[in-house]
Amino acid sequence: MLRIKWLNDVFEIFIIINKLLKTKIMKLTKEQLLGILRHSLTFIGGIFIAKGLIDETLLFELTGGVITLAGTIWSIVEKNKA
Repeated sequence: MLRIKWLNDVFEIFIIINKLLKTKIMKLTKEQLLGILRHSLTFIGGIFIAKGLIDETLLFELTGGVITLAGTIWSIVEKNKA
């Protein structure tokens, strides 16, 4: 259950950043956004590792999966705009 909540939190952060981009308050490139997301996931994961909730291998797998998924979704959305 904890893993699902963590992914929901990441998804909520992604939605908030997306809203900021649409309102032109913040204009980030794909690389900048994915970098922020990667560092955020690493930070949150570090807290979970320190509390003993997950191990380091799981953190790297989840972070890589989320970054890959976000990059793929971004690419699909950008190509559909054209």
